[in-house]
Amino acid sequence: SNVRRVPGTGRLWRGYHPYKKSRPTFDTEKKRLLLVNRALKKQGIKALITLSGDEKPDPKAGEKISPYVKKIQKKGRQLFIDTSYETVYFAPCSKEHRENIQKIGRFIISQEGPYYIHCRLGSDRTGVFSALFAALSGASWEEIVRDYEMTGKAGFGEYRNGRLLAYSFRQLLGKAPEDCQDLQQELIGRLLQEQIFTAGEIACIQERLR
Repeated sequence: SNVRRVPGTGRLWRGYHPYKKSRPTFDTEKKRLLLVNRALKKQGIKALITLSGDEKPDPKAGEKISPYVKKIQKKGRQLFIDTSYETVYFAPCSKEHRENIQKIGRFIISQEGPYYIHCRLGSDRTGVFSALFAALSGASWEEIVRDYEMTGKAGFGEYRNGRLLAYSFRQLLGKAPEDCQDLQQELIGRLLQEQIFTAGEIACIQERLR
């Protein structure tokens, strides 16, 4: 199901889409979605951050929204952002990416956790944004890369190397993340410099995710 807690946090979880079959030709998808929704309920997820847009379930494909997710949606606790692989990796300094970071952070501030962030597979878009909020929460680069590469064990037949994630961070920070003496403070400095968040908002996000 690719579901796991984001390093450095206590209340942010990441994983596979809860009702879209991203690998419809695989015979694992029905069980995969079942496991995702079991995990959401087990962890008491109260807010969803969806990075693949507001896609509707396809009944013909056997897709449906679970009662648990419906309750979250009914309360208005799902944020929809439609971003791309290309943006998160190759345009992290773009206006779109900065605004998406801001939207997610302010959503976290406005909603009670725990939170669940996902795209389709929970690999690329999810991987980059999970890494950003992990770093903001004080996780080390080694912890972040280890978590990022764990998606290779999810059975999708796709594997990611931490160098791809480092490429995104290097553009955003202006230096290689592994060269940062304090990754958390480097990221905070950039978020403040770009006026993505205020110091008060950063402190609130950190508290919400703790």
